[in-house]
Amino acid sequence: MWIIVRFYLSILMLPMLVKIMFSPAHASSGGMVGKLQAELDERKELEELEEQGKLDETQAERLAELRAQDVQDHLVDELTRSSNTGTGV
Repeated sequence: MWIIVRFYLSILMLPMLVKIMFSPAHASSGGMVGKLQAELDERKELEELEEQGKLDETQAERLAELRAQDVQDHLVDELTRSSNTGTGV
């Protein structure tokens, strides 16, 4: 009986959690979705400036940081995937 109650409550909470997570107010207040979108937008803008040759030194450093973070995230994803499957890298 207790398992049924917990399952029912978790189903009721799921839509509320999704709504909170993807709401614009939550995203603009530092939520993960808002942060990732801001970094994506910033990277696009910096890459456009780089293509035009209008990138200054601090912007070039920031673009290098964002690219390094992408590489690091990709490696973490690969390691996580390989550890979950047990195949190794």
